Amino acid sequence: MKLEDVEEIVVNSTYQLSVKRLTPTARIPTKAYSSDAGWDVYSDEDVTIYPGETKKINTNICLQLPQILHSSFETISILVWDRGSVGAAGIHRTAGVSDFGYNSNLFICLTNLNVLPLIRAAAESFVKSLHFSNTDDAFFENNRIDIFERVLEENAYHIKQGDKIAQILIQKIIKLNPIEVNELVKTDRGSRCLGSSGR
Repeated sequence: MKLEDVEEIVVNSTYQLSVKRLTPTARIPTKAYSSDAGWDVYSDEDVTIYPGETKKINTNICLQLPQILHSSFETISILVWDRGSVGAAGIHRTAGVSDFGYNSNLFICLTNLNVLPLIRAAAESFVKSLHFSNTDDAFFENNRIDIFERVLEENAYHIKQGDKIAQILIQKIIKLNPIEVNELVKTDRGSRCLGSSGR
């Protein structure tokens, strides 16, 4: 087979992302539109994430990338990224890379960033405490607990089995070997870091 024949096969072939479901309720990644960059992935369990809390959520799917895209010079990995609608609710994924060799259960780590209401509730409770006498301590403590429980519940993020929780993208990775050097090549930016380009 000639080189140009191999190139033609690679160009014209459709690569497959192999998916293994670990449970009957696990869902295969989907795209809403063919032009979308990422595939939506789904939770396979009911989870509640309270403000400031991070939860590891099981999708109960295993993914395997096509071997043809893995070579001695470059490889590919799966990037786990926020879904727009989930991120807009203050929920952010915190573990973002699934390497080529990992083909076990894909889990998504999500953090509820909606902690500001809790801070406000704490400040409100502190101010109110200044107006209570020692005899009112028990009443105030119970009232404060009620306030925090209400704020926690109001800002909790509830995920149902089958909900879209993140998206995955395929990323090409160039393989590099780190070597120690005495000097680096000079650049026009050099050591200028945060804010160096202005506002």
